[in-house]
Amino acid sequence: MMVPRNLKPGNYVLRHEIIAVHTAWADNGAQHYPQCLNLKVGGIGSVELPPGTAGPLYRRDEPGILFKLDGKPTSYPLPGLEVWSGAD
Repeated sequence: MMVPRNLKPGNYVLRHEIIAVHTAWADNGAQHYPQCLNLKVGGIGSVELPPGTAGPLYRRDEPGILFKLDGKPTSYPLPGLEVWSGAD
């Protein structure tokens, strides 16, 4: 992942998460492994991030959190909020 060049300088928190889905066929079966890091951005960018989101990031019944591997899926639906693209 790259930080967008046009991001306004400042202090940010970057959040990354691995979701283990080997038991996600059961309610509350997905295992979440989040990681956050502090990031100081310099430069001359002017684009600000959209406002943050408080509260749960996922619904327990949404695709990608409730997920069956035994059907040999060919794709995985990314759960959660929309990812900011960094575009102007």
